[in-house]
Amino acid sequence: MKKTPIFPHFEQPNKIIKATLKKSSPFPTAKAAFNWLNVDFPYQHTHTHWEILIVNNGQLLHTINNHQEIISKGYACLIRPTDSHRLDLIKSEKSIETINFTFSNEVADSLLNFYKDYPIDLHSDEPLHFSLESSLLDSITKQSLIAQSTHKTVYEQFSILMVHQLFTIFLSQKLHTHTAYPDWLNTFLTHLHDPNSFEETVNQLASHTPYSYTHLARVFKQYLGKTLVEYLNEVKIVYAKRMLRATTKSILEISLDIGYNSVSSFNHHFKDITSLTPSQYRKKYSTPPPKNK
Repeated sequence: MKKTPIFPHFEQPNKIIKATLKKSSPFPTAKAAFNWLNVDFPYQHTHTHWEILIVNNGQLLHTINNHQEIISKGYACLIRPTDSHRLDLIKSEKSIETINFTFSNEVADSLLNFYKDYPIDLHSDEPLHFSLESSLLDSITKQSLIAQSTHKTVYEQFSILMVHQLFTIFLSQKLHTHTAYPDWLNTFLTHLHDPNSFEETVNQLASHTPYSYTHLARVFKQYLGKTLVEYLNEVKIVYAKRMLRATTKSILEISLDIGYNSVSSFNHHFKDITSLTPSQYRKKYSTPPPKNK
């Protein structure tokens, strides 16, 4: 018996499909969007836009630019408009789920310009994959479930913010693969970029490594050339910059979100790193200007 295709309008075996951002979003004019799929997508296709594919459950065969790999929960991949890929179900799998964050070339250009000094090659046809910790994946799922029922402005801002966060994780992991860092340190650095870690004490952070905090502090500075506290402050400020650009949260709310107990301390660290106060940074880089200051 012939199997009825799940997407009959895509049944074009001799033609590569081009997916559009408009069809992937509940808001056709949104610059970024996200959606869930609990089926495979066994059709070779490219995009008019960028995508971050995340596996939330089950296993799939991912074919991208003639590279094949079995992907499972925690797998993520940055997919460019020039990439051609497909997702095939593995017969033994009964349940699968993916989350796809899609974003316009305009958002991508802004993101890439922000990170233009980072030595990451985005022109190779090699898959740009990375990984997400279970706690972060669960957090993304919960936040997305809430955001999907909001109005367009909040939905779009959330989607852009998630794209920035995921790209930062991708960039961090790719930078570290070119270093001589041990596996435990690469894993630990990924954890430090998870906003859920921002309120942890230094001893709690150390519990994610094989060392006590005293030993970790010494080893960390040997590898990174800066203290753990200095590194974490920089990570928090990068996250705060994205929040200032992409949300209307007040500066007090943002400072609390990233683990600062006082706005003055946040302002001091922010200006030390960026040479601007949070208010000055928001005024200069947010578009349109936010309602809350």
